[in-house]
Amino acid sequence: MNAKKLTGALTLLFATALLLIFVLLASGYRRAMQPASYIPDLKSYTTNTIPPGAKPDTFLVKTKWYILKIDSFGEVELTTPDNLPIISGISYYSSCEGFDDTRGLHDISAERINDSIFTISGISVSGALVNITIRTEEVLPRINFRVTTKYKNEATVKRESLLVKYKAPVSEVFKKNRKTDTENIKSEYWLDKQGVKFGKGPVSALIYHVPGISSLQLNTKDSLLLINLDYFRDHPFIHIPYQPDGRGVWTDCSPTRHQSNSEKTDSVSVYVGYVPEAVPRLMMLPGGYVAAHVFTEHADGGEKIEPHRAAYFGSDTIVDIKNSAGGFAGHRIPVTKSVMFCDSVGKLSDPVTQDTSVWNIKASFLDQLNKTGLYDICLHTPEELNSDRQTLAEAIPFMKQRYNAKSWIDHGMYDGHINRECFVCDGLNPVSEYYAADLWNEYDTRYFWSSAVELIRNRDRVSTSAELKKLRLGNASESFWVNHLSPDMLTSLGFLKSLKEVIRLAGTKEEELNSLFPEKGESMPTPLWWEHPASAKGFYSWVTDYVKDYRGFSGRNAEMNLKNEMKQVDRLISDWGVFLNHGYYVRGHEILVEKNGRLVINPYFDRLLGYMRLRQEGGSLLNTTVRDLLDYWILTGNVLFTYFPDGTIRLYNSNDQDIEGLSLAVRAGRVFVDGSVPEMRRYENDLVFWFDMPAKTYKTITLE
Repeated sequence: MNAKKLTGALTLLFATALLLIFVLLASGYRRAMQPASYIPDLKSYTTNTIPPGAKPDTFLVKTKWYILKIDSFGEVELTTPDNLPIISGISYYSSCEGFDDTRGLHDISAERINDSIFTISGISVSGALVNITIRTEEVLPRINFRVTTKYKNEATVKRESLLVKYKAPVSEVFKKNRKTDTENIKSEYWLDKQGVKFGKGPVSALIYHVPGISSLQLNTKDSLLLINLDYFRDHPFIHIPYQPDGRGVWTDCSPTRHQSNSEKTDSVSVYVGYVPEAVPRLMMLPGGYVAAHVFTEHADGGEKIEPHRAAYFGSDTIVDIKNSAGGFAGHRIPVTKSVMFCDSVGKLSDPVTQDTSVWNIKASFLDQLNKTGLYDICLHTPEELNSDRQTLAEAIPFMKQRYNAKSWIDHGMYDGHINRECFVCDGLNPVSEYYAADLWNEYDTRYFWSSAVELIRNRDRVSTSAELKKLRLGNASESFWVNHLSPDMLTSLGFLKSLKEVIRLAGTKEEELNSLFPEKGESMPTPLWWEHPASAKGFYSWVTDYVKDYRGFSGRNAEMNLKNEMKQVDRLISDWGVFLNHGYYVRGHEILVEKNGRLVINPYFDRLLGYMRLRQEGGSLLNTTVRDLLDYWILTGNVLFTYFPDGTIRLYNSNDQDIEGLSLAVRAGRVFVDGSVPEMRRYENDLVFWFDMPAKTYKTITLE
C-alpha cells in the first residue's frame, strides 16, 4: 500500500473512531439527562384486595373542608364537600431484607372508634402488626395519622411508607434547601422533612414540616407522595468489624434492624380543604442566613504546635490570639477542631510541670480558641491506637469539662484493627472492651462523624474507567456525564457546552461545595444529619462528602483557583446550601507555606477566609460549627405549626430551651410576628425573617 492510500485509510479510521465516540457520548448524554430515581418500582407491589362479591362498609366524616371516606378494607379517599377529588388513596408499603415481594397490608380491617378516630390494621410483609390511627378535628382542616408497628419477629427494614395518591395538582414544592418550586416542577424530589402543597382554594392539601417521620419523596410523574416512616437512605450507617489482617471490610447497616417484640410509632399531619396562600418555611440556619459552611478538622499529624499557630493565628511565631495576623482566628472563622487526648509525649490533661511541655503549650493554645466561643473542640478519638477503658473514662469527661465537647470525629478505623472505640466499630457495642456509648451518654457527647457516607457513596459511584475496562461502553458513557453534571444542567447547557464543562471538571479535583448536591438533582437523598433508629439511638450523625483540600493554592494558577473557590462560595449561597468540610488543616495541603524558614498561612487560603468572613458580615453565609448547627437543627425539629382558617399561623416551641434567631422564609409582601415587624431581609422572591422564641411559648404569624 502506497503512502497516499495508507494516509487515506488512517484518516478514514480516525474519522470512524471519532464518529463512534461521538455517537457513544451522545447516547450516554441522553441517558444521563434522565434524573436518577429513588422511588421504588411499584410494578410488583401488591396491596389489600377485596374478596370477590364482598361489599365493604364505608365510614364517612364530613366537615366544612373535606369528606373523609374509609372502607372496611382500608381504602382511604379525600374529597371536597362537593365531592371533587383531592386524594384518591392512601396505602401502606414495606420493603424488608429477606423478602422478594413488596406490598401493603394483608388480613386488613378497619374500625370506627368514635366520631373522629378510625383505625386500619393489618400485617406487613415481614409479619409485623401495623395499626394506622386516623384522627380528624372539628375546628381545624387537619387530619392526623399515627402509625404503630409491632414487630413479632426480627426484621431488617429498607423502607416503610404511606403511599399517597393525589388528584389535586402540585402547586408548590418545599425543597430540601428551603427554596420552593412553583413552576418547572421536576419529576422527582427527595424533600427531607419539608413538604408539598397541592391545588388551591377548597381543592387543596398541605403537608409541611414532618419531624415525626423519616422523609418525604414526591413522584409527580405518577402523582404519588411517599411519606417515609423509615427509609434506609435517610440514615447511613456502617459497621467495621475487627480485622487483625487490616483488610478494611465493612458492612452497610443503614437499613433498620428491629428485634422481636419491639415497637415504634410514627406520626404526620395533613391539612385538607384549606391551606394558606403563603406558607412560611423553617430555614436551615438562624439569624436570616441562607447558607452555611463548616470547617471540620481531623487531628491527624497535629502533634507539633507550630502548624496550629500558623493555621489559626497566621504564623507559627504568634503565641497570643490577640496578635493574630490571619488564619482562622484572625478572620474569626469557626472550626469544629478535633484533637487527640494522648500522643507520644503525654496527655492533654498533664499538669503543668514545665513551660516547654508540648501538651501544656497545646492546651494553652486550645484554651485561647475556646475562650472566643467560636470553636467546637472535640476528640478525634483519644489516641492513634486503640483506647482502653481507663483512657476513655479520662478523655471524654475531660473534654466535656474543659471544652463543653459534644462532637466526636472517628479516626483510624478503616483497616479494622485500630481505634476500635470508634462510632462505627465497637463504641456502640456493650459487650466490647472498647464500649464507649455509656460515657458518651453520661458526658453528653452527641454529634458524630464517621466514614459511612463517604464509603457508601464511593461504593455506589460508577467509575468510567472501570466500565471501559469491562467494555461496558454504554455505562461508561453515562457515568462520564452523571459523575459531573445533573440532568438539569445537561438539559440547560446542551450537548456541546456540557461536554466542555465535563472535560474541564474531569481534569480537576473540583467537587461540589454543597452537601445537598444540587448538581446531582432534586431526587437524590442527601441527609445532612440523622439519628439511626436502631443502631445508634440517641446519637446524631453528620455528613461529609469528601476530603476537601486546597492544593491549587500554589504555583502559577493560584490566583485563578482562588477566584474559582470564591465562585463556589457564591454558588453555595445562591443555592441556599450547607457544606461540611472534611479537612486536615494543620497537615498542610498547601494551606500552610514556608516563608523565611517559618510556617505561615498560605496567603491565597487566607484571602479565601477573608472572603468568607465578608460574606458572613453581609448576612448571607454563616460560618459555624457542628455543635452550633446541630443544636439549632434539633431545636427547630421541635417547632410545631398550626394553620388556622382565618389565615393566621401559630408556631409553638415545644423545647425546654429558647431558640435564638429562629429563621423562616415566605413569599409575601409583609410579615408580622405577634403583631410586630421582625428582623428581615429579602432574597429574590422570598422574605426571610427571624426572631427569638422562648421555650414552651407560642408565636402568631400574619402575612400580607
